[in-house]
Amino acid sequence: MEKQFFKIRTYLFLWCLLSFGGSSIGQVVSLNGPWETGINRNYTETLTLPGIPTTDTHNPAPGNVWFKRKVQLPSGKWSHATLLVKSALYRPKVYIDGQKVGEAIGGMMPIYFDLKSQQVRPGNEVTLEIELASLSNVPDDDPAKPSPADLWRSSQASWVRDDLSLILYNHWRVDRLIPFTDLEQNNVRLEWGLAARVEDLPRSIEVDLLSAEGKVLASKVESPENLKGTLVLPLPEEMKLWSPLDPNVYKIRMRVMHGEGIAHEKTINYAPKTFEVSADKSRFLLNGNTCTLRGGSIVWNRFAREAAAKNLIDDREWFYRAVIKPFKDHGANLLRFHLYPPPEWMLDMCDEYGLLTQLEAQYFHGRGGSDETLPPYYAKLMTMAAQHPSTAIIQLYNETEEELERQMYHSYLEISDDFPSYVIANHDTYNLHRYWWSMSENVALYANSWKDYDRPTIIDEFGANYMNEYWEVSSYPRAAPGFDRFLNKGHTPAMRQKMQEWSYGKIGEYWRRIGIQGVAPFCTLGPYEDGGNWYVGPLEEANLKPLWDALAPVFSPRAVSIELWDRNFSPGQEVNLPLYVFNEYHESDSLAIEIRLKDLENQVISRRQFKVWAEAYSTVETLSSVTMPSAHGSYVLEAEMMNPVGGVTVPVVSRWDVNVHQLVVPAELKNAKIGVSPVDHELKQALDQVGLDTYPIASRSVDVVVTSFHSWNAISAGDEALMQELDKAITKGKKVVMLDVGPKFHGEKCPEPAAIEGLDGRTYPAHTIAKADTSKNTLLIASRQFSDEFEAQRKQDIWTGDFPGGIGLSMKYAFEPESHFHPSANGEALWQHLGSLQQTWLWNGLRGGLTVPAVNLFINDLDQASFLDFWAKRGADTTLIKSGPYYAYELEGYFGFSSTNDDLYVLQDLYKRVHFVVEDLVSLKGLLNPDSDAKIQDISAVYQSLQGKSEKIVPMVIAGYGLNKTPVIMVEFDHGAQLMVSNLFTAGRLTSSQDSPELYGYRYDPVALQFVLNMAAYGLNNGEADVK
Repeated sequence: MEKQFFKIRTYLFLWCLLSFGGSSIGQVVSLNGPWETGINRNYTETLTLPGIPTTDTHNPAPGNVWFKRKVQLPSGKWSHATLLVKSALYRPKVYIDGQKVGEAIGGMMPIYFDLKSQQVRPGNEVTLEIELASLSNVPDDDPAKPSPADLWRSSQASWVRDDLSLILYNHWRVDRLIPFTDLEQNNVRLEWGLAARVEDLPRSIEVDLLSAEGKVLASKVESPENLKGTLVLPLPEEMKLWSPLDPNVYKIRMRVMHGEGIAHEKTINYAPKTFEVSADKSRFLLNGNTCTLRGGSIVWNRFAREAAAKNLIDDREWFYRAVIKPFKDHGANLLRFHLYPPPEWMLDMCDEYGLLTQLEAQYFHGRGGSDETLPPYYAKLMTMAAQHPSTAIIQLYNETEEELERQMYHSYLEISDDFPSYVIANHDTYNLHRYWWSMSENVALYANSWKDYDRPTIIDEFGANYMNEYWEVSSYPRAAPGFDRFLNKGHTPAMRQKMQEWSYGKIGEYWRRIGIQGVAPFCTLGPYEDGGNWYVGPLEEANLKPLWDALAPVFSPRAVSIELWDRNFSPGQEVNLPLYVFNEYHESDSLAIEIRLKDLENQVISRRQFKVWAEAYSTVETLSSVTMPSAHGSYVLEAEMMNPVGGVTVPVVSRWDVNVHQLVVPAELKNAKIGVSPVDHELKQALDQVGLDTYPIASRSVDVVVTSFHSWNAISAGDEALMQELDKAITKGKKVVMLDVGPKFHGEKCPEPAAIEGLDGRTYPAHTIAKADTSKNTLLIASRQFSDEFEAQRKQDIWTGDFPGGIGLSMKYAFEPESHFHPSANGEALWQHLGSLQQTWLWNGLRGGLTVPAVNLFINDLDQASFLDFWAKRGADTTLIKSGPYYAYELEGYFGFSSTNDDLYVLQDLYKRVHFVVEDLVSLKGLLNPDSDAKIQDISAVYQSLQGKSEKIVPMVIAGYGLNKTPVIMVEFDHGAQLMVSNLFTAGRLTSSQDSPELYGYRYDPVALQFVLNMAAYGLNNGEADVK
């Protein structure tokens, strides 16, 4: 067993000694261990508690769940016993020798049952039974009942979550012990309370402040005048503050004295520590120093749904090995217990090993409990928080409507004065959930800096490329389409693994670079249905997925991060690397950094070491450089922090995959005559630089006409002459390629796209729609309300009309842009001369390497084959389209289908699906209106109307959620002409002469230029390729 785990074992050993050794007065007897269990008091098997009594965690128990064991009560002079049920779901009832002696609502938080039975006396043996209600019998206002929105992904079993124990005492029991630390006054004020079984008061109370070894550091004795009171202890000089890097844990012991002995004693964890929001609300402060929260999430009751959890859910050594140690080894300082408070032993480990905690109530997508039951529930949650120095943040609710949030916060205010002040999530902070490069594409478009927000912000859900321990994609509704979006159909476990590393590591680094005050990707332990886990192979082995190491530069107190989205470079290119160097440590130092370039065989091609001076608790921005290899191929760029601190045991490496691309002029273009409009300066220069001949569009000898952004600018402004020239080329049987068609719109509530500089010296602004104010709290705005202006414009076409050849084309705004696009089923011809299909995943310039605008292209005049393909991608049955009648139901880009136009089941299912997306994925909440009117269309009738059309519509490129976007479309005419329409972001990326100096500006990309050459060459006669 790990040496580090010895400390926990020692505490457990000492606890057992207290349980059974010497006098029993005031002590605790553990009742963990074997119990009989069964349904409705029919005992059928033996189970070790705490534990889950069933393998069917997906459904409520078929009846109430019972547990029974014989208990030999210790001898001694104790007078009363209380059963402490720390957590048992739901609504526990307690029986002694068949007689009910107590019952309570809830069960998520600790419940004390006074065992008022004549059989409960020293030396007796009693039969103890606990009855737990089936979830199906729990009323909606019970404070322990999970949200209906969480039932399909959480355990629905009735089970014992935490320790069971007997508290033996004489007449008085400590039932309140809350420390209030005042570092300015250098003391701790203790608010205490007693539960009494007699009318008298005890002789005295004694409070001791103990070291970890049990040494008394401070002590005070008082004679109580009431059953509750306040006592102040000075903090000794030798006491140290608690922090994740120095987790000094002490104990506070309170003894109730009566006669010559101890009536009862209670001991809690304690350490002096402060965690707060700075006065200017710009950061978190831990003991007065800047603290960025860096960690992960465990969803306890969701993990309990998994079959493996039956053997692991109370395996404390496993949780140390699988959770505590890996987080510490990687430098993390936070564990978020999403929705469900953990067993208290888990908080003991966080105290001991140094992980701040975010404790949450399970109220999710709605209100939990009632006005009467919520305040007591919150009081128990706050009591648990106050007795563990690791507590940092309390979350009272999650993803809930504003009015319900206000009601629940009011319930908290009713009890808040009785407890120390804590940072309250979603009140003192913004807790935001942004799934970029996973279930959504848009998160980084919303935030430029921590300064965008008026209070500390925690991105405590991101990543979300959910897979289980066998790399199987989670059954979460958006998980599989999300992987398809970024990897295309047919992706492999290795591809999913790499995408998972990017969406956790690179996005985590992004948030850290812009100064966001907390990052906690989702989720370390969860169910197959929502989250999966961060382990590979059998869970009991606790083998870590590679995403852990990808998160080292996010978690480590000292780290370096490469600020680079560009991936494609020319042979021998000198590349400047912006670097962020983090020193979240109490000592200033010269931090050693190594920059490496490696091949895919992990061989180092070049390396460079240097040092950067960093003050304590600072971030330093610096530059380095690297020269790309001369050989075409794929490589890995790394920056490693060589002198990490804080117990980090893994390499702290920021990695970025890059490509060196040797441009190849396709053989089909070598002798072709290319028509280019004089307004497309960048395009003409790019073609000239690779040795291709360009001519005016009107030239009779051209083989192919290529237009770019500035031509579209002219067309959209009403340049009929240019459109007529293109139409003539189609009429003559030529090929026309139209690049950068449509506005370069990056998405609602995103930074303004960079302008494009023309070679004529003029600035050409990117097409955008007017947007709402994005200066402050745009994430919050986006998740709370619609932009009416955007909503109105999104319903309309951006542009509609006839394209060359009389083809009708229209454009509509989409919810999100894209960074990845893929070949359609029509082949990979446009990817010739590229190293792999993955080289159209991110292009240079723009944050996140965006390649496709938030604009959809639609050919209005589809032929029958293309029409079937269009609807098959959206889930339609093509056989039923042909036979008809067959109706498509559309709501906010989601589809349902039926043979009738009044199918209520389809409508209800459609509204349910869209509501789920809005409620569960708040990053899209401001962009989808689940209550808008569904559109119903007889698509079989439309199909029949397309008979006899001569044009063939061929989607060449696919992208987007569900792969429903077709950013490159080919129209083939019966007389041999071709029209290829593309709205890929290529303008600004075709020549280095107009590279933007801005980090997120447009920049030359040899792969983008290669793709443009491939589009121009497609369908022309072959020749011999020319390498440039």
